Amino acid sequence: MARLEEKLNIKDEWEWLNHDKTLREQGAGENDSVRLRKKFFFSDQNVDRNDPVQLNLMYVQARDDILKAAHPCTADEALQFAALQCQVQLGDHNPDTHKAGIMDFKQYLPKGSTDIKKSETRIASEHRKLKGMTELNAKYRYIQLCRSLKTYGMSFFLVKEKVKGKNKLVPRLLGVSRDSIMRVDEHTKEVIKTWPLSTVRRWAASPTSFTLDFGDYSQEYYSVQTTEGEQISRLIAGYIDFILKKKKESEYRPMNDEGSGVTFTDNIAPGQGSAVQYLNSNIGRATETNVGRVGVVKGTRNGVAQISRDGYQRSLTTHRNTNRLMLKDSAENDPEMALIKAEDDFFMARANLEGNLTSGHAVINACSSDLQNATSLPPLGSDVASYQ
Repeated sequence: MARLEEKLNIKDEWEWLNHDKTLREQGAGENDSVRLRKKFFFSDQNVDRNDPVQLNLMYVQARDDILKAAHPCTADEALQFAALQCQVQLGDHNPDTHKAGIMDFKQYLPKGSTDIKKSETRIASEHRKLKGMTELNAKYRYIQLCRSLKTYGMSFFLVKEKVKGKNKLVPRLLGVSRDSIMRVDEHTKEVIKTWPLSTVRRWAASPTSFTLDFGDYSQEYYSVQTTEGEQISRLIAGYIDFILKKKKESEYRPMNDEGSGVTFTDNIAPGQGSAVQYLNSNIGRATETNVGRVGVVKGTRNGVAQISRDGYQRSLTTHRNTNRLMLKDSAENDPEMALIKAEDDFFMARANLEGNLTSGHAVINACSSDLQNATSLPPLGSDVASYQ
C-alpha cells in the first residue's frame, strides 16, 4: 500500500496540524518549519487578483500538485500549465534563451510525462502566446485552469474495500471534496460512485477502519480498511461545519405567526447592489409604492434590518465601489482587466434584471390573490336611483 501511495502521488510529505491545539501543544519548536497550505477548498473561488498574497499561496500549492501529478490532466492541459509557469518564473518569451536545448522544460511538466522533446517545442510556442501577461495574471490563469480539473479540491485516501460477493479486499481511492464523497478508481482516478456530503448521517473511525452511514440515501454502510480514519473524519467534519455555517448565514428572518410576509427590495444605486429583507404584513394585500426610492440598510431593530431614507449612506457599497473603480482604472491599460470589467457589468445587470422580474412576479401574485376576495360595499339604499 505504501508503494502504491507513492506511485499515485497522493501521500502528503507534510502532516496536517490539529487546528484545535496550539503549535506548542503539538510539539512544534522554535526552529521547526510550518508550511501554509489550503486544506478545505470551500470558498477559494472568491480569491482574485485583489488579494495577491493568498493568490500566490494558492498558485504555489496548485503548481506543486500539478508537477507531482496529483491531478490527472490531458497533454494539452499539461502544456498550458507549463507555459503559464514559464510566464510566471521567466517573464516574456525570449527566443534566444527560452528554447529546446538550452532550457530544461522537463521541470515544468507533470511527473511521469512522456515524449519530452516534442513537448519542449510546444511549450515554447504556448509561452510565446502569453507575451505581455503580468506575473499576477499568469498565476490567476494557472489557478483558473487548475480549478477546471475534475479532481481539483479533492483529498484522496488510499483504502481497501471488500469486493461484493467475495471475501477479498482490493485497493480503492476514497475522495472527499466540499460537496461529496467519492469512490475513485486508483489507477485512472475515474469516479465510480458519488454520495452528496449532505446525505452523511454518521461516521465512525477506528485505528484500522472507517465507516460511513448515509441514512435513507443508501441502504448499506460503506466501510473501508484504512489507518487514516481519523484524518478522514476531521476532513468530513470540517466540510460539514462549513456547510452548516453557510446555511445558517443564508437563512432569512421567518415570517410572522399568521404566515404572511412581504419581501421588500430597494435598489441602492444602478448596478451596485440591493438590500433585501422581510417585513411583517398583517393585511395581506398588495399596496402601491414608489419603486424609485433610494434607501439603504441602517442597522437592526429586534433582529429586523431598518431602511434609512434621511441620508444617503455609502457603507454598504464601499467595497463594491472600490472594486469597480479599480477595474475601471486597470481596464484602460490591460485588455484582460477590460474583459473582467465587462463580465462584472454583465453579471450586475443580470442581477438587477432578475431582481426586477422577481419583484414583478410578487406584485402580480399579490394582485391575483386580491381579486379572489369579494369587495364588501356599504348599504347604498333601496330606491330606484341607488339601483341604477
